[in-house]
Amino acid sequence: MILGGTGMDKSGHKAKPIAKSESINAIVFVSGMVVMLFSMLATMVMLPDILRVNDIGIASVQLVNTIPIALIAIMYPIGSAWLRLGSVRRMYQISLLIFLIGTVLMLASKAFAWIFVGKIIQAVSFGLFFPIVIPLVRVLLPNNYQGYVGIGRKIVISVTFGLSIIIPGILVSVADWRFVYYLVLALAVLALVASIWLTTELEVHKLNLDWYSILLSIGFLGFVWSVGSSLVKAVPLEVKTLVFIGSLLLIIGYIIYNQYVLKQKSSLRVFLNVKFSVLTFNSAVAAMSMMAVLTIGVLYLEQGLHYSVFLTSLSLIPSVAVFFGGVFFGTKLSNKLKISRLTKIKIGSAILATGWLIMAIFASSLNLVAFIVISSLIELGHGILAIANRKEVLHKQKGATRRKNRQTFDQCTFYLASLGLTVLTVLLQQITESEVGGTLPGTLASLSGYRAVFFIIFVITIFNWAITMMLGHTLTFIETLRSKNHPNK
Repeated sequence: MILGGTGMDKSGHKAKPIAKSESINAIVFVSGMVVMLFSMLATMVMLPDILRVNDIGIASVQLVNTIPIALIAIMYPIGSAWLRLGSVRRMYQISLLIFLIGTVLMLASKAFAWIFVGKIIQAVSFGLFFPIVIPLVRVLLPNNYQGYVGIGRKIVISVTFGLSIIIPGILVSVADWRFVYYLVLALAVLALVASIWLTTELEVHKLNLDWYSILLSIGFLGFVWSVGSSLVKAVPLEVKTLVFIGSLLLIIGYIIYNQYVLKQKSSLRVFLNVKFSVLTFNSAVAAMSMMAVLTIGVLYLEQGLHYSVFLTSLSLIPSVAVFFGGVFFGTKLSNKLKISRLTKIKIGSAILATGWLIMAIFASSLNLVAFIVISSLIELGHGILAIANRKEVLHKQKGATRRKNRQTFDQCTFYLASLGLTVLTVLLQQITESEVGGTLPGTLASLSGYRAVFFIIFVITIFNWAITMMLGHTLTFIETLRSKNHPNK
C-alpha cells in the first residue's frame, strides 16, 4: 500500500505529499488489521492438527472457523458504535487488548474449549475493527491518494492470506499448532506497542444503529452453533434443542421486527429485489467454496490422501493466488473485452460448478498436483464472482442506501457461507462415521465421505449457476421490453 511519498492526481499534476504522521497512523492501523486477519485465517490450515489433539469429531472442531465467521457478521455494524466510545486511537488499543486476551486463552491449553473461547474473543475484536479500517485510512490520507487505498487493500489482504497458509504449515510441520499463536501473540504485542506512536485523535460522532436488529441477529449465531454441535455427545440434547428453538425464535423475531416495526427502513426489504437476493446467494456460495477448499480440502489431503502438513499448506497457495488474480485482473480483462458484469457472473458460476464436479468425480483418485489444478479452477470462479457480484448489486446506488445495502450484502454472505460450511462438515462426519465406524481416522474408506460432500457442493453450485442464468434471461427480457416501450431512452 502506498502510504508515503508523492504521486500524481487525475489531472497529471504532482500530488500533495502525505504528512509523516498520517503515514505512521495509517501503517499502524493496517498492521494491526493484518495481525488479526492472519490469526483468523491461520486456524483453517491447523484444523487437522487440532482435531488430532481433540478427538471430538470434525463437526465440533469446525466450529472454530464457522462460529467466528457468523460472529463477525453480527459485529460488522457495531464497529462505528465501538469507536464512538472514545478516540479512534484509544478504541484501537482496547481492541488489540481484547484480541490479546483471546490469544492467551488459546495458548492456555490444548483443550478444545479453551481454543473455542479464545477464538470467539479474537473474532469479537476483529469484527469490531476490521470493517472500519479501510474507511479510517481513507480519512487519514489526502484525496490524491484515495485511488491507492483500494489497490493497497487487495495487496495487503492477498499477501496476508498467503502468509496465513504458508507460516502455519511450516510451524505445524516442525513443531506444534500452538507455536502459530505464540507468533500471533508476539505480533499483537508489537502492534500494541506501535500504537504508542499514533498521533490521531479522530472521534466518530455520527451513529445510526438499530440495536434491536443486532440483538435479534444473535439468533443466526445460535443457529449455526446448534447445527454444528448436533453430533457432539458431550452437549446434552436438551441444551442443543433449547438453543435451536431459541435461535429460531430470535430469527423469527428479527424478521417480524424488520417487517412490522422498521417497515420502509428495514434492511430485509432489499431482498424483494430478485437480483439482490440471487447475487447475495451467489456470493455466499462462492465464499463457502473457498472455505471448503481451505478446511475440508485440508482434511482431504492430510487425512484422506495422507500428505504432510507442509505439502498440504503449499498446495493451497496456487488456488489463493488464482483467486486474487481473478480479483485483480478479472475486471481489467473483462473491461478490455467489453464483457458485462452479469456475463462475468454467469461465467464465474459455471467455472465454480465445473471445478466441484471434477473434484467430486475424481475424489478417490486425485493426487496433490490434480488437487492444485482443480482447486485453482474453483478459486478462479470465486475470484471472478467476488468483485462482479458486489459491483452488480450496488450498481447505481449512492450514499446511505449504498452503505446500508453493502452491509446487508456482506452480512448475509458471512451468515450463509458459515451455515453452509457447518452443514457440509456435519454431513462429512456423519457419512464418514457410517462408513468406517468412528470419527475421521484418515483411512482410505473415509474418501467416500469427502466425495459425497464434494458432490453436494457441486449440486449447490449448479443450482446457483441455474438461478443466475435465469436471472440473466429475466433482466435481458425486462431491458428488451423497456427499450421497445421507451425507444428514445
